[in-house]
Amino acid sequence: MKKIIDNAKNYFYKIVKKIYAKIIGDLEKDLKKVDLTNQDAIVKAEKSITLINAGLKELRKFVTANPFHSKQDEIDFFKKMKPEIFSKLIYFVSIYDIESKRPNGGAKEQTIYFETEIKKCQVYYNDNNAFYQYYKRGETYSDKQYFLRKNKTISIHIDCFGSYIDDDFAANLDTTYAKFMGYKLAIQYFQNEIEKLSENPNEHQQQNNVYKPNLTWTGSKVGAVETVYLLHASEVFNNGKATIKDVADTFQFAFNIDLGDYYHSFSEIKKRKNVIPKFLTFAMAKLLAFIKDSEK
Repeated sequence: MKKIIDNAKNYFYKIVKKIYAKIIGDLEKDLKKVDLTNQDAIVKAEKSITLINAGLKELRKFVTANPFHSKQDEIDFFKKMKPEIFSKLIYFVSIYDIESKRPNGGAKEQTIYFETEIKKCQVYYNDNNAFYQYYKRGETYSDKQYFLRKNKTISIHIDCFGSYIDDDFAANLDTTYAKFMGYKLAIQYFQNEIEKLSENPNEHQQQNNVYKPNLTWTGSKVGAVETVYLLHASEVFNNGKATIKDVADTFQFAFNIDLGDYYHSFSEIKKRKNVIPKFLTFAMAKLLAFIKDSEK
């Protein structure tokens, strides 16, 4: 009888593992699609964050509804599977944040900016060196303490408040492992950007050397953001290949305005009950009135 029960459990967990694999596999495919169809780093990051959050929610729902077959299966999940996905969320959140605040200056200023971000990531590795060495060497002697939910304790490591709030979907170090992986990806991204800047140091300074604009945008900042997104969505620059950042940077320079975090502003615009952009509606009315008056 015991053998029959064990066989049934094994069969059930094989199905569970297949579902894990499908969730993760589908997420990877969707992320690749986003990567191939979006040039702008911030748009790519924003869409990827949405996909990963949905994937994690789906995974959490399944994990909390289906107990692990063994302690080792639970350890494998919180040591490898969950951090692998969560690391991508950490990576894309970092890219979204860093690119949103990327300075408009020349290559030197931007290089210093990315070097500073690399140092911040390295500080995390240094501050958590004991755990990083455990991760880096592939150690297993404390896995039960670090990756079984029942052994979760605040005395081991305070790394993410969420890991202590969510008892069902977090162990002691799964978030820390995810950060080790995610920050490694982020460092690679920053190094690639530094390399691009070193290969073409004048690319981001050409605009400043052409002319000094004498027009200043005196309308609302939200109106400016709406205009930038209108121009981008219309695909009227570079045969539709210009990124939202390209359009925003040019707009800011040409009209002496700092749009701030225009990605966040656009997110707020999308939350409106009436999604028709206010400024563009106002501008259209002004244009029609101007045309009518010019015919008199």
